[in-house]
Amino acid sequence: MTTDQLQIVETHGTALERARQFGEAVRDGLEEYLALTEGSLKLFAGPAGQRLREDLLGEFYRLDPPMELLGAFCEAAATSADIMVERMASFSAGKSRLLGECSGVFLSKAGQVAMAQNLDTGAECAVCNYLEVARGPDTDGYARFCWPDILSFMHGINAHGVCTTGCSGPAGDPMRPGGGPAVLSSRWVYLYECRTVEDVDARVRAVAANGKGVNSIYADASGRALKVEQGGGCYGLHAPEGGWCVATGYRPYISGDDLGQNPPEKAAAEKARWDRLSVLCRDAVGRPGGPVDDLKRTMADHETTGGHPHSAVCRHDETSCTQFSFIYDLTGRVVHYCGQPCCNEWRSIKL
Repeated sequence: MTTDQLQIVETHGTALERARQFGEAVRDGLEEYLALTEGSLKLFAGPAGQRLREDLLGEFYRLDPPMELLGAFCEAAATSADIMVERMASFSAGKSRLLGECSGVFLSKAGQVAMAQNLDTGAECAVCNYLEVARGPDTDGYARFCWPDILSFMHGINAHGVCTTGCSGPAGDPMRPGGGPAVLSSRWVYLYECRTVEDVDARVRAVAANGKGVNSIYADASGRALKVEQGGGCYGLHAPEGGWCVATGYRPYISGDDLGQNPPEKAAAEKARWDRLSVLCRDAVGRPGGPVDDLKRTMADHETTGGHPHSAVCRHDETSCTQFSFIYDLTGRVVHYCGQPCCNEWRSIKL
């Protein structure tokens, strides 16, 4: 993918107006999104699946989601709220990411805080990838990557809060998660109202529901970070040691536990990827200059470790590829994006 192939949606106005604008913009991509996620509905087959469906939907509505926003989005996108809610339930419960795996990096240095993420969904998902850049009276500007479903990343990536979905780190994770109850997938919690990591922290502490093994890291411009490990049972505010932390997307770990003996190749490759990102971050902290240029180099890194062909930060092969990369300069309030960061130009959007 080239940089100019990323579909960027500009939205303005109130939250309701932005939901309608986003629905109109993604209407053409919705059919393919539903086709790509259709397989996740098999989770609801049979009596046990129906019970799972009822439990998930009951929990979703208990969280008091913004149905008026979902309704406005669905009307503009020419679909129904019932379809989108059920699809998001099955999609999240199955942890189905298509071929998609992601890696995220948080880096604080030289008075700047930046967050980067590689999106590895594979070229077949290109029509479903969107970057929304939004401005309105109830927000100071945010950018969020999402598929055509406002439930997918409803909280967005705003000036203060950044989320990367990925796995727990192995033993020695610099985030050092604390104790506490697990929560339902954060994508379903009413987080888009939150403006600081304290806001997110308060919201997830109020929802003591069991989740499905997703890990999110939120950061703000001051360098504070919040790690929420759904399903693993921990969350807490942290100041990352050394000014960095990383998360990767295969999710082979639970609560930071080690992989044990003879791990499957996918998990072993992801541990190697986590280790490589950690080395790159440590090296970056010691170099002069701000974090953005360091993160551009980091997200384009092709070195593999431990003999694992899928352990590179930036990956191009027949089954999975780094499709787009994003860097969110939280201090300067700028979003940098690039299609396949090892071979294409970066572009920037000021929030």
